[in-house]
Amino acid sequence: MIKKIYKRKRVNRFIIKKSIDKSFRQIVFLFISLIFIFPMFFMFSNSLKTEDEFLNNKFSIPFSPTFRNYVTAFTKGGAYFIEWFRNTIIIAIIATVITVIFAILIGYIFSQIKFKFSTGLLNLTVSLMVVPPIIMIIPLFKTMSALKMVNTLYGVILIYIGIMLPFSIYVLTSFFRTIDREMIEAALIDGCSRHSVLFRIILPISKPSIITVFVVNSLFCWNELLIAMVFLKSTSSKTLMSAITIFRNRYMTDIPITMAGLSMMTIPMVILYFLGTRFFIKGLTSGALKG
Repeated sequence: MIKKIYKRKRVNRFIIKKSIDKSFRQIVFLFISLIFIFPMFFMFSNSLKTEDEFLNNKFSIPFSPTFRNYVTAFTKGGAYFIEWFRNTIIIAIIATVITVIFAILIGYIFSQIKFKFSTGLLNLTVSLMVVPPIIMIIPLFKTMSALKMVNTLYGVILIYIGIMLPFSIYVLTSFFRTIDREMIEAALIDGCSRHSVLFRIILPISKPSIITVFVVNSLFCWNELLIAMVFLKSTSSKTLMSAITIFRNRYMTDIPITMAGLSMMTIPMVILYFLGTRFFIKGLTSGALKG
């Protein structure tokens, strides 16, 4: 009887401890989530306020929301706003699509076709992920100047592709290695070519990882500032992020209009992220079990 009571007490203590640990983790995750959510709340809420309402209370919700700031930011924020938006979309789509295509082909080669120095070449490619873009600014600028590609969209696209490829190759190679080799070998024995295996077997299975790479690279292209500021000099060729300085200088005293402009820059990527959310975590973790 005493043993049963002792065991019951141990079980109760274990349950209580587990419940406390779970509650503590939830509080920590909630706190971290609030840290990331608050800047978005601050930006969107203030974009719906008048200037007087913003000056009275910067952190309150808009009691009389107005979309006049969005109209002003779009129509009077500069004659180049539409061009900035167009430039950003062109760069993001072209750079991301080309990067994903190259990453699929290279990842397929590294994961399914064995050749001399393949492991060393893959390790060298992946190691480029840790190189900060700022270190490459001077040699890149000299190279682009020699090729007369400074202040051109395709010059920036080329640089973005080079920066995004190592991560993309790593993610897709890791995922391709998790695919059952017996299934691929059976397809080859049945007469499928390497190209057919890639397009008919590997790509349909790899949808989560491909979407993940596409979303991550799109976010990078859309939000990147350093390369765009250095290599896009003229006002008409700038992207949305690099044009923030021009927009901010013009409406420095009217913060709600600036917030409206920033919100319009942010909304497309927020939508893209939520559309790909259900594939995002699966795509990032799918290749974690096999190297």
